[in-house]
Amino acid sequence: MKLPWIGEIGRKYISSGDEVPITIQVATVGGDMEGELEDYSIYDNQSKAMHQFVWIYAAVTRIAETAAMIPFQVYTRKGENLTPEYDHEFEQLIREPSPHMSRFELWEQTLVHLELQGNAYWYLELAGGKPVQIEVIRPHQILPHPHVKKYIDYYVYSVNGAEKYIDPKNIIHFKRYHPKKKYVGLSAIEAASRSLNLEDRVYGYNNSFFGNNATPRGILTTDATLSPEVQKRIEKAWRDRFKGDEQSHKTALMMGGVKFQAVALPPKDAEFVTLKSLNRDEILAIYGVSTANLGIVKDVNKSNAEAMYNMFIRDTIRPKLTRIAEKITSQILPMYSDKSVGKFDEVSTETKDQKLSEMSTIAKAGVLTVNEYRARYLGLGNVKGGDVLMAAIGGKELEDFIGEIKGYEYSNPPEE
Repeated sequence: MKLPWIGEIGRKYISSGDEVPITIQVATVGGDMEGELEDYSIYDNQSKAMHQFVWIYAAVTRIAETAAMIPFQVYTRKGENLTPEYDHEFEQLIREPSPHMSRFELWEQTLVHLELQGNAYWYLELAGGKPVQIEVIRPHQILPHPHVKKYIDYYVYSVNGAEKYIDPKNIIHFKRYHPKKKYVGLSAIEAASRSLNLEDRVYGYNNSFFGNNATPRGILTTDATLSPEVQKRIEKAWRDRFKGDEQSHKTALMMGGVKFQAVALPPKDAEFVTLKSLNRDEILAIYGVSTANLGIVKDVNKSNAEAMYNMFIRDTIRPKLTRIAEKITSQILPMYSDKSVGKFDEVSTETKDQKLSEMSTIAKAGVLTVNEYRARYLGLGNVKGGDVLMAAIGGKELEDFIGEIKGYEYSNPPEE
């Protein structure tokens, strides 16, 4: 899709969905604006971290792909109650946000940008006051232009060296909280900068160390007196013959009284390699991802693996999806109705045994009717006579019912 750019500063433009041309007014915000406007290259450099650092790629990918699997639902608010609006117009839109993007890709790209750059931008193509298409704009191509009264005057989009200007009503800006900046979010890459610098140095050290097959540096010695020219020639010949992976383990022929004396690798240098695992854990902690979430199962059993997955969903994925859902609720869904609310589905972190134990306890407690129980735990419709409390069943009939649900595949109930 070719974005309908809004033209040059001070000139009239028509943005998507406008009927009357509007003139951009240049903002005068003094020092505040100078402190907010960023260099595009900052966000470009942050995006490069994903293909330069393996643990950044692993953590960001796991977060984005896990979150993209969770369905989004629109509800109508009635007092304190929320009623699902199945197949809402916005749900239809996100199933195919644009001709070249799927629902999964929309959420995936949004989460990747938030995790790498602390910002994610949607461009909305509007028709009749409602979005008809969504495009994800890369954060290193767009910057907000602040305004003292209007908050954002316009967004500056840079493409192929040219800057274009977009009306704020066409942009949805998701961002993480930044303690020092009002208009842009804080990137996890910025918070992890020291760890990433160390990671880069560790890789550089290892490449240098193993580039010569981990052979310690050494000294060529001789009792003879050598001229500077001869010394250089011997050093060059030694490097040309023995340096590098392909040259390792070749036989050295020492002549003319020349001897090789190896210099032992200091223990502290050998231990430097172990920093990789410590640095990995620090990077993953910044993203709220454990090694078990990435399939690294050393010292992990079924019990603590499930606990770590539950923490990942509850403490990492859920807050990120809440941030997105509430932004959609406040800035997009009012285009349809001021009573519409968007939420991602809850992801159960219970094991099957935990779920069955709860189902059995609730059945015996008798606090739900048969039909309420069927709807909540089995996903089934009402049955005749099902308006009685579970406690009213009583005796062996209730025990038989509990026995039946223990063998029931509650996660995928059959259709009635």
